[in-house]
Amino acid sequence: MQRCTLYQYWRSTSSWRVRWALAIKGVAFESIPVNLLTGEQSSAENQARSPIGRVPTLVLEDGRALGESVAIFEWLEETIPTPALYPRDPWQRARTRQLVEIVNAAVQPFQNISVMKKISPESAEQRAWGA
Repeated sequence: MQRCTLYQYWRSTSSWRVRWALAIKGVAFESIPVNLLTGEQSSAENQARSPIGRVPTLVLEDGRALGESVAIFEWLEETIPTPALYPRDPWQRARTRQLVEIVNAAVQPFQNISVMKKISPESAEQRAWGA
């Protein structure tokens, strides 16, 4: 597999998941930090890679960029079948995807910086709401 570049933030759980998936698949990658706390994700440079301004974004040597952790997992599974990230049994695979969606759509959004800023500009109030 070609070498790739992962644009990510160290505290992003989505980025963390992709770093693990790349490690499991044995994919060499360069890690480029995107500081979410300073708003770097909204920079023109980052939005050229990730139009919605999120991390992680995986950029291949040929320049193609793929964002969103679940899309990256799917691409990795299709291009590097072993070792597998998902079970081979169709039912178990569907159940795994169900769990992925619970985390991706029901749990994680409440931890995102954009949601926390809507709650309050004060970090103490954000922590209290998230507890």
